[in-house]
Amino acid sequence: MVDASVVIARVMLEDRPTWVDGYVDGVREGQVQLLAPTLVWLEIGNRLSRATAIGDELALEAMLKTEALAIEEVPVDRPVRLRALTMARAHGLTMYHATYLAVAEATRCGLLTLDAHLDRAATGMGLGREDGPTRVSEPPATSGGREVDTMSMAVIGAALADMRREYSP
Repeated sequence: MVDASVVIARVMLEDRPTWVDGYVDGVREGQVQLLAPTLVWLEIGNRLSRATAIGDELALEAMLKTEALAIEEVPVDRPVRLRALTMARAHGLTMYHATYLAVAEATRCGLLTLDAHLDRAATGMGLGREDGPTRVSEPPATSGGREVDTMSMAVIGAALADMRREYSP
């Protein structure tokens, strides 16, 4: 799982820890596959649109370099949104950052971020960069041919009860 801060640091050649280049080079070598919630493109685009120190051509080039990383997008569906809201409140994160955390948890992979607050939350949950696998594409879990009910109040209530138990002081 990668957040926008890591991608931007690499494609814009900003100061960054050496591990950033190691992961991105691993993508090129086929050893690492990056995963991110769909909002990553909005965050990257926002950062590039506000980068007044570079011209339009360099901003576009940075976006094209980012696209070349072939980041696998994870949709931000209802269960992820609900989990992200819980995490945002529990860890004092923005909803955007909590969404990365919720997707990392759902996919059971480590979170690559340069944001110290988000990194602390991820590490505390066992989702720090050192905790997850380098390949994150896995087949979706099956439900024995049954449709999974994610909408009923009983399912939502049970999920909320589990979250409260996990995050209560």
